[in-house]
Amino acid sequence: MNPSIYRQLLGADYQRLPPEQARFHALNGRHHFQGEADITCGRHPLARLVALVMGLPRRDARVTLEFDLNVENGVETWERHFGPQKMTSVLRARNGLLVERLGAMVLHSRLYVEGDCLRMRVLRARLFGLLPFPLWMMPAVQADETGGDGQVRFTIRVAWAWLGLLVAYQGFLRVAVDDNPVACDE
Repeated sequence: MNPSIYRQLLGADYQRLPPEQARFHALNGRHHFQGEADITCGRHPLARLVALVMGLPRRDARVTLEFDLNVENGVETWERHFGPQKMTSVLRARNGLLVERLGAMVLHSRLYVEGDCLRMRVLRARLFGLLPFPLWMMPAVQADETGGDGQVRFTIRVAWAWLGLLVAYQGFLRVAVDDNPVACDE
């Protein structure tokens, strides 16, 4: 079995992840998780339109988060339900980068571990996978993830220099380390 995309991209640093994160990012097949998220959305009308195109949450709220993960053939599909709103990402590893399709955007990011935090740095973006964004037009994405106490915790902030905040959300997923046996790429 091939290693997970996170294990491929992080290499030896994968071992530095807390057990909850390591297990979560090693899963294969279909899994369902629950948690909570606090969402703050941008106020500019164009920021709201861009959030719609990217498939980002568009309403301020504290919500129950339902998270469906499907891992097949080196591709991960993340379906997040922030209350009634669905946000889907399709992720794969390509040329040492995490490639994420999110709505009409395709983001190419470098993953790295800093302390006990998994971080993502977006290096380039494309609209519909074809039209590259110049560096000055790219969204600024801050994505941090930590683990512990049976949870994977996340903080995400997406902003555009000329529009300000698109969306910020933080919260957690409950991820038991020793629950039912699943196929992992150990």
